[in-house]
Amino acid sequence: LGGLRPCQRLERSADHGAFATVPPLFADDASCSVFTATPLRRALSIAIEDGTITHAAIANGAEVVAVLGADGDLSRRVLVRSKGGDVHPAEAPLQAWIDAAVADGQTVANVAVSPDGALLALGCHGLVALFDVASGDLIEALDTEGALVSSMRFTPKGERLVVGDFAGFVSAIRTKRPRVLFTERAGFDVVLDLAIAPKGDRVALVTKADGLVLFDLKKKRETLASHGPRGPVTSSAGEGAQPIGETAAGETWRWSVETGQPTRLEPAPEAAPLDLAGVPADSIVEVARSRDGESLAVLLDDGRTLVVTGERGAEPVEIPPPPQDGEDPPWPADVLLSGGEIVIV
Repeated sequence: LGGLRPCQRLERSADHGAFATVPPLFADDASCSVFTATPLRRALSIAIEDGTITHAAIANGAEVVAVLGADGDLSRRVLVRSKGGDVHPAEAPLQAWIDAAVADGQTVANVAVSPDGALLALGCHGLVALFDVASGDLIEALDTEGALVSSMRFTPKGERLVVGDFAGFVSAIRTKRPRVLFTERAGFDVVLDLAIAPKGDRVALVTKADGLVLFDLKKKRETLASHGPRGPVTSSAGEGAQPIGETAAGETWRWSVETGQPTRLEPAPEAAPLDLAGVPADSIVEVARSRDGESLAVLLDDGRTLVVTGERGAEPVEIPPPPQDGEDPPWPADVLLSGGEIVIV
């Protein structure tokens, strides 16, 4: 695509037809890039002048895009790209509500747009406000009885808004004749992110303390939880029904959506230890390990390489420096182990 800049997260529409990048906080270029998936192209870029963008939300087809951020004086701002139009500040009633809420001590922390682009939601501390995108008028401000909103998404058909907060609670809000259907605990720490099943009946929550939690919106309760990993989940990815999460303790776990049970993925075998007695620590230039964990090579600054292969405690084999060409010996920079060969750079 070209011209891409670092981003802290990727937001996508419910139909997966469009997505938007959210830049890192206080990035030099605080712009949100919006792409269509078919064909894959950059549709537009949204920036808050002299400010930063914290969240973005996108409707199906990228017909409506909203970004939440702050300008130079840290006043909260929402920019909206309406259907078939240009990017512009949120309609006056919506921005006036934000200004009044912030002046009253409220925190506007998150934004979501319904799949059809008709509704815009703002997540605050124990409060979610629904607005009409076209007019900016407030439809309803709803008390979730929870904490500061950390993540929220509309269901694929837009009939509900699912909200996660910093206290581990999940709330479901009906969007037609809006009201809070329930607020239930789904973990014991921050809901970092959430994803909703295509039928809109289940939600997967990534929580800081409890890993992956599956929550049934109809039964209003946690159905499957993976409490096996120790430490917070720092990233999540995977294919199909096998989400993968890496914990802060350096462990990697795979969850089954069918059973909810976590399986710890075993790390690569430990390399055999090297006895480096008599080798100054500051003389070690680089260390390499083979993919199977059976061999370890240590490159020294005099060009020699010490290699251990096979069982633990085996004596290291010394490989002499490469042939000298000229008065000065070659300066070693790197060592690689590949397919039974040792490459010294």
